[in-house]
Formats: sequence, C-alpha cells, structure tokens
Amino acid sequence: MKKGKLLAAGVAAMLLTVVSGCGGSSSAKSDNDSKQKDFEVLVVRYPDQTEKYHTDGVVPDTAKAAGVNIKFRKIAALSWSDKKSVIMAGNKLPDAFMGLSSLQDADITANKASLIPLEKYITKKTMPNLYKLMKEDKKLRAISTDADGHIYSLPAKYPDAIVYSDQTVINKAWLDKLNIKMPTTYKEYQDAIVKMVNGDPNGNGKKDELGISGWSNLVFLPWGLTASTSQIGGMSYDGHKLIFDPVTKDYKKIITQLHKTFQQGGIDQELFTQGFTDIINKTQKGTKVVSTVAQLPNGVGDDYVATPAITGVDGKKHAHNNNPSYARNEFEVTTACKNPAKLLNWIDRFYEPENSVQAVFGPIGDEFVKKNADGSYQLLPDPTHKFSQVDYELKNAFRTYAPVYFDDALNAKIKTIPTEGDGLKQKIQAPVVKYQDPEYPILSYTDAESKELSKLNTDISGLTGQKEAEWITKGGVDKEWDAYIQQLNDMGLKRFMEIQNKALKRYNKTLGND
Repeated sequence: MKKGKLLAAGVAAMLLTVVSGCGGSSSAKSDNDSKQKDFEVLVVRYPDQTEKYHTDGVVPDTAKAAGVNIKFRKIAALSWSDKKSVIMAGNKLPDAFMGLSSLQDADITANKASLIPLEKYITKKTMPNLYKLMKEDKKLRAISTDADGHIYSLPAKYPDAIVYSDQTVINKAWLDKLNIKMPTTYKEYQDAIVKMVNGDPNGNGKKDELGISGWSNLVFLPWGLTASTSQIGGMSYDGHKLIFDPVTKDYKKIITQLHKTFQQGGIDQELFTQGFTDIINKTQKGTKVVSTVAQLPNGVGDDYVATPAITGVDGKKHAHNNNPSYARNEFEVTTACKNPAKLLNWIDRFYEPENSVQAVFGPIGDEFVKKNADGSYQLLPDPTHKFSQVDYELKNAFRTYAPVYFDDALNAKIKTIPTEGDGLKQKIQAPVVKYQDPEYPILSYTDAESKELSKLNTDISGLTGQKEAEWITKGGVDKEWDAYIQQLNDMGLKRFMEIQNKALKRYNKTLGND
C-alpha cells in the first residue's frame, strides 16, 4: 500500500511560523582574518536541563582544541517564540544559533540577510570533518542545501540508539483475561479491541473500557496508515516518489474499516474532539484504553505491550517511521560573527566520533558514558536512580540539539542498557523496523514556494481532516468519494504535489540521483 500519516483536521502548514526579517540573498559581513576568538552561541533551553551539557566534556574539550572561548546565551524554550523575532530583526544577534530548536526552516527562509552562507567554509582546512563526511554521505549535503543553492545550517546524523518511532501498544492483561490471542492482522485487531471494549476485562462490572485512543494521525497503524517525518500531513515516500495518501484507493478502504470499528465501539468516541489533556489522561493516567500508540517504555502502564507488525488492508505489514535519523538546522552563523572560519572550525569538531558520543550521551567518565578498553562506549544509568538513562541525558547532554554524525562503525560501538532507556526502546522496536517505509526526504523550498504551499496545505488539510473525521464517525465515504476528489482538485491538489515534487527533484540532484 502507498501509505502515510492520517491527516488530522486543521493540520498546520510547515511554514506558518515564519518570523519577521529580511528575505533574499545575504552576504557575510565578516573578516576571516579577524582575531576574534570569543563567540556567543544562542541555545534554547528546557526547564529541566542542567549546565553540564555545555560546561563538561565536548564543549570545553573542543573549544580548547580550536583555541576559542564559547559563551552560551541561554533562552528558555517557553519564551523563545516571543524573543526570536526581536533578535532576528538585528537586536543583539549572537554569533551563531545552535540546536534545531533555535531556528526552523521558516526562520531561515525569512532571515537569510542575517545569516552567512556556509558552503565556502566546508573545506579540508576549515571544516575537515564535515568536508569528509559530505563526500562519503551525500545525503548530508542534500538535506543541508537550500532551494537557492546555499547552505545556511549544519546537518546531523543521529545514532541508531536514539532513533525509534511510535508503535501500537495493547493491553496484554486484558487480552489474556478474555482469552484473545495477540492480533497479527487488522481484522484480528478490530475483533480484539471490540471484544475488550465490550467484555469488561477490568472486571468492575461497568462498561468503562475505551476503544483505541490517542493522536488521530498515529493510532490507525494496524490498518496500514503509517506516519512519516514529513511536515506536510498525509504525505508518504516509497523510496522513489512522494504520495498523498488521502486520495489513494487503499486509504478509502481503510476509512471504510475504521467506520465499522467505530460503530462497534472499538475506537474512542471522542477521538476527534478530545484535547491534549484528555489524551494524556486516557492513555497515561489510570489507563482504560484497550490500545493506543506509544514509545515504550513510558507511562501507559506495565500491562501494555507492543503488538507485532500488523498486516493492513493491503496485505502488507506496516510500522511507523516518524523519528528522523538525519536533520538540518543544528548550527547557523550570523552576520554578527567577525570570524566565521574560526567558529566553524570549532563546531566542526563535534563531528569527530568521540565528540559526537559526548554531545549526544554526555561526557565520558563515570557518570554518563564509560569508554571501554576495546574502544566501545557503554551508556551508564543515572547514578542518583531518579531518572531513566534517557531522561538523565536529556537533562545533561545535547542529545539531538547539536551537529553530530554516527556512521555504522560508531553505532556498533555504542553499548546501551538493555533493560532501560534507549536500549530497551530499541529492543522493543527491533522486530518491526524492517517494515518501515524509507525515511522521508528533508526538502527545501523557495520563499515563493513556501508561501504557496502553505496556502494550499491549509485548504487541503482542512478538507481531508474534516472528511476523515466525518467518514469514520458517520460513514459516507463511498457516496462522497468522487465529489471529495473533485473538491481537492479544485483546491489545487495538482499544484500542491508539483511544488513538493520540484523540491524532491532538487534534493535528488544534489544527492546525485537525478
């Protein structure tokens, strides 16, 4: 099946967060012969992060090696959206932004006059590590190259150990109590959740078990609707072409099955009207849902286990692939920097294998990561026993907020803890990984394309979200399908796909696949 994420009503366009600033091409107002060695780097911080992620390990080690002094300007995540536009307007620009929480694609598109194109610095002399990696892994250059041909931000390739996607989970205790076998097909899954909703498996004499619930763009995986990392809802990628799933024949079949399941109580009756708090209360607090979507282990409870990859309406097994292994926007240099070469020489050292390990997992030593005699790296549990290995690192390391690179050789050296954190998540997901779609390509759009695509997406996602909710809860997909397709065409579906395919063509050209 040509699969992709189910479109929720009102899916936001990928470029609606543009901050005010000047567009167009930029020219660096810097002097590479400058003696500047002190640099200010802006990072967005979350409330529970400590100072260790930039005072220990990789930052002081690389700064000393590069002969620079790095001062971090820390902005709280909750206030960043308000402060961003003021800073980008030229009010005390830092020398650089670091981490993909700082600047998004839309911010870069709208503020190119304040950013320095970086491609001329990616050389053997200035950035030898990234220069070498871009030669070996062409995807790094492809995802980093803007539609105008410049590179404004640095990429990352994360370790396999932290790349895991959402999975369907089900209450195994209730299955066992009702003597229902673990489902392996969508028909078995439908039958199982309907039986659990109506069979009083919690034994309280009340019909208070809830059908499958959670995020409406994730919970329909058992029927074959998978989520990708596309910023445009409903898009999927088969490794060659982009597909808009809400117009496919298999999508129509799935909607028909979902309506049947909804009528039988197998789907939470409030699925399309509930808010964030409702979802958390239903899926993580005193859980009464028969099934949901999660990244185990988490707060859904010990009775919930991941299902195997379930055969969907197309006769194929499916798995979500909605957590990227590649990213861009990890580091941008502004026109305030007088010596970008020196600054970029420092950040380039993050791509060195051991520095990447420290950036993601924490400083090497006795607290976060132990380096073994054979050159491997053992992840360590929280010494205070208050947090999981993952949560402890999120508090004290960069994790996915730094330019790093993990190839197969380095991935093989990462030794996780099999009973918790990254190791346990990987163990739980391992059986379904082979059923994932290829990772969705990270595409770039011109300013004009972004604006047009945003407008088209607002109309198209509004209609598809509305109709899927109506069809699942009330039925009518067969009767209304032709008119629905015509309405999407009238809204500009052809142009919607043309813009994205043009971006894919540019991506493939940079990748060398055109």
